[in-house]
Amino acid sequence: MPDLPTLVNVKWKLQPVTFDNPAEAYGTGFVGAYADPEGLERLGDAVVKAGGMWAASDVCGAYGMMEQGKGKLCSIAHEIMKAFGPDSCCAIKGQITGDCVAHGLRSAILGTLSTAINHGLSGRPITTPDGIQHGVLATEPTWWLRGYNGDGWSCPESLEQAMHGIGAVSRRPFPEIGMDFTKYPTEIRRYGAQHPPEKVVEALGGHRVETVTRAKSFEEVRDLVASGFALQTCGSEGFATTRDDNGVAHRSGRWAHSMAVLACDDRDEAKKLYGGPLLLFQNSWGRAWQGGGRKIIGTTLEIPPGSFWARWSDVSSRFYSAVATVKRWEPRKLPDLGLADLI
Repeated sequence: MPDLPTLVNVKWKLQPVTFDNPAEAYGTGFVGAYADPEGLERLGDAVVKAGGMWAASDVCGAYGMMEQGKGKLCSIAHEIMKAFGPDSCCAIKGQITGDCVAHGLRSAILGTLSTAINHGLSGRPITTPDGIQHGVLATEPTWWLRGYNGDGWSCPESLEQAMHGIGAVSRRPFPEIGMDFTKYPTEIRRYGAQHPPEKVVEALGGHRVETVTRAKSFEEVRDLVASGFALQTCGSEGFATTRDDNGVAHRSGRWAHSMAVLACDDRDEAKKLYGGPLLLFQNSWGRAWQGGGRKIIGTTLEIPPGSFWARWSDVSSRFYSAVATVKRWEPRKLPDLGLADLI
């Protein structure tokens, strides 16, 4: 597991917290994501028992993904914007409490779902213009399944709940249970220690994550992204609140935090500038928490608001898990956006 606080060490911080400046809260010790070795083992067992492959090396080998992203710029973020519009990749309202794990998971599910939609493998979920502005998919229902009333959660536990409890929920009204998830947050603390009633889980649990796979190397993360599968990630690395001209953020401090990986840049020009490849992290702190450049090196494209490039050398120890919305890991083969201006 990544260098995160363990559950035993963070119990005293698992308290309801509301904050106006997430970067400051996380930077001063707030625990939004913690290490969970038992949850990791349990999730891996659940994936295997369901007939899936827990190791990304197995998935990439079995489905012909190996080297799919080699030397390329591939972006699931731009697949999201293609499916739902330019404002869909980052919710207009940043997290109001320590529910980052649910946000990281939501962004990963949305990324994988968007590539499936764009490749004709899935229908488009019903939502509204306001729902798109607030992230397309709701974070609150999965967050309700964490099992306690405080903040902080583990990535493995959230993935297990998304597989067996509640996964993708459109930001729209659900009149059958008297709830409207169009805007974040919707009754964010209604459930926690108290499990939602079965009628609520039944109404919202129709689109679960089918399987997940754990990636341990850059090549595995790269090839999963290039094949259309977004990843949830947890770790302890903090980053600057200003990006450089190319959208890259440098390490700064520590955050016990979860985000999503939505793009990879393995081109020589990126590696020459930064000493290695880059991953695009989508954060859950709104569209304006971080300033600076957003233009992607050598293209006319921009990364979404609220996101930043990180050097692999800065984030190699994090927990990464890709999500699939169908049983099989059929690659979607994203275009090389490094060639976008020539297409």
